[in-house]
Amino acid sequence: MNKPLPRGEGAAYRFAADVGQGQNDITSRIQYQSSFGSYAAEFDYVGGQEHSSLEAAGGIVAIRGGGVHLTRPVEDGFAVIEVPGVRDVRGYVDNQEIGRTGRGGTMVVPDLHPYYANRLSIADGDVPLDHSVGLVELKLAPPLRGGVLAVFPVSRSQYVRGRLDVQGPAGAPIVPAFGELSVDAGGAGSALSPIGRGGEFELRDLKPGPHVADVEWEGGRCRFSLNVPSVNGPALDVGALHCRGLLDARSKPAAPRPIDRVASPAPSRRPAPARPAATAPPPARLAEPSPFAIPLKLHKSPAPAAPAPSPAASPLAIPLKLGVDGSIPLVIHEHKKPSPRPSGKPHAKKKLKLFIGN
Repeated sequence: MNKPLPRGEGAAYRFAADVGQGQNDITSRIQYQSSFGSYAAEFDYVGGQEHSSLEAAGGIVAIRGGGVHLTRPVEDGFAVIEVPGVRDVRGYVDNQEIGRTGRGGTMVVPDLHPYYANRLSIADGDVPLDHSVGLVELKLAPPLRGGVLAVFPVSRSQYVRGRLDVQGPAGAPIVPAFGELSVDAGGAGSALSPIGRGGEFELRDLKPGPHVADVEWEGGRCRFSLNVPSVNGPALDVGALHCRGLLDARSKPAAPRPIDRVASPAPSRRPAPARPAATAPPPARLAEPSPFAIPLKLHKSPAPAAPAPSPAASPLAIPLKLGVDGSIPLVIHEHKKPSPRPSGKPHAKKKLKLFIGN
């Protein structure tokens, strides 16, 4: 039976026995490795002879910026994991646990592949709650029998809490409720905090010393100096603060006046001006009716074998006269040669009346 050696700290063993007719062979080995060395003990009984051995191996590595450390034997490449000031943080190589950081927050990884991107990471859950972690994973490629420094920056967080009021134009304190507090944090930019109903605020990671603070709310702006004392602990209560440097006082906008619903006077209805009665357009002046005649001549070819000569064509005159009522009486006179009639009646006169207009 056997148990393999883990990549990080841990123990391994191997035990084998061969018992037969007149022959008993036994082999055994126990091995343990820590962060600064590896140790092994071996015992063999083969062919009636005993053999035992003890082994111990280790190394010393030094890296610029990372110090000098005791470690297990280094064969290819190594790395120094550093979590500044935080101990007992687990370190990993390719998701395999290697060990934990020591008193100074460092740990040596002695078996990295040279010229290959080895993935180093830490367990951020092991970092205390009052610290903030910047990175949790890095990829580094060390040279052959050389090392690299893997720094995982962490910073201790400190919360500054308190209450704030502003001195108004009349001297009475005003609570800048639901405003915003902005504090100049130097090279880190600005620390911001909303202001509660009672003037409460909370700022994070402010260095000890004086800082310029600005308050802005719907009533205006105010500036004062915020002094943060040097106190150990995750939270610091600075108590009640007063801002007397009012820069801009804004008057509250007046509430909108309710609209008086007064009935507007009804518009006076003036009688519409009477439209002039439509008058019939004057009748168009018509020219005096003057008879005119359209002479029409009808020519008829004589029949070839007519016993009697056909009467000669007589012109047809159509006089047109325009009457007063818009009608044109049309009188057609047809002149023919007189022919004796037995009855002695005169020739018939045909009249045709043509209306023009509506």
